[in-house]
Amino acid sequence: MREAGYLDFNLLTSNRESYQATKRKCQQLVRTSKTITSEIVQSHFRKYHLDDDNSAAISKTIHDSPEVLISFLMTHHFDAAEPPDSRPWISALTLAVAYFSGGFIPLVPYFAVAKDDVLKGLWWSIGIMGVVLLIFGYVKTCVVRGWRGTENMIAASRGAIQMALVGAAAAGAAVGLVRAINHEGYIAGS
Repeated sequence: MREAGYLDFNLLTSNRESYQATKRKCQQLVRTSKTITSEIVQSHFRKYHLDDDNSAAISKTIHDSPEVLISFLMTHHFDAAEPPDSRPWISALTLAVAYFSGGFIPLVPYFAVAKDDVLKGLWWSIGIMGVVLLIFGYVKTCVVRGWRGTENMIAASRGAIQMALVGAAAAGAAVGLVRAINHEGYIAGS
């Protein structure tokens, strides 16, 4: 029962606005069309091989409470889960801390070495970032899969290696890009 503009609208608005618009549409459907909402509920339960009598009984029970009906339709018909209010702020804060840490940690060794020994700082920076990426990859995988069990430990070790390799590839690409731009600058300036 989705309209053609439904997907376009979701793509152009924030999650919260999209959810609120979908909820208003659902509430209007509940107010204006008991026959359609009843059929939606019954067809949902027919998927689970309930006969028409049982599906109708469940539909009637759900229809007895408008809040339950709206919740049911939002979940099972519109596939709309209410986004948490704090999510944008938490995401923004997490990204800010991650970018700051990811940019600051490689710089720490340069504060510890003498001014004329920058190459030593580079090697320390590479080593520290390698260790940090291994730890981050291991912890990230354990948070997702779990901390116990041989299978999880093997997966976490693979996650650690994968994170270190991806980080090394990203760093290598950045260095290559800077060198390519720098090389082009010398050629153009010659």
